[in-house]
Amino acid sequence: MIEAAEASIATLNAMVERIRRNGAGTLTLAAADAIEYRKRSFHSTLLRSHSLEKRMSNVISLSFNLITQADSTILKFDSKAMRLSASMTFAFLPLTGVATLFSTPFFDINWDGSDSPGREGRVFRVSTTFWIFWCVAFPLTLFVVVSGAFAINHSKDFGERIASYFAKLFGSARPRRNDPASEKTSLVNGSV
Repeated sequence: MIEAAEASIATLNAMVERIRRNGAGTLTLAAADAIEYRKRSFHSTLLRSHSLEKRMSNVISLSFNLITQADSTILKFDSKAMRLSASMTFAFLPLTGVATLFSTPFFDINWDGSDSPGREGRVFRVSTTFWIFWCVAFPLTLFVVVSGAFAINHSKDFGERIASYFAKLFGSARPRRNDPASEKTSLVNGSV
């Protein structure tokens, strides 16, 4: 609509200029005045079109902001749910750890003290091989924490890098799925 109004104004300007250049009769001056009136009408239409374009831009911006705000509300709710889940995990994690540790055969509790001559009451014994638990648990925990931090900081293509590392480590000759060179090689060899 803006293009049509601008083209019409340019055409009417050319017509008025040509009429005024060619003759100065009353009929031609009346025609020039009528064309000037139409030109002003098109100019006002052009101004309204520009105003409407700005309004539409504002409406689009407002709708985008409203959608973003609604998404933000949903994300806040999800964030609260995740915080609740994490806090519940932290609340029960020590209990789970202690229960798991005492369920191992490293600890023995004799409630009546019958297998300890001369001792009455409860007897709590720790196995002499309890150090094995720490030798396995500490490096494993350290590995999980370090690999988790590495995965968070280098999450882009992390899975592909790990897969290619293990493929190189174990000498896997299997071609990658999206590698056109390996597909050509497999087609030449007759395998699919």
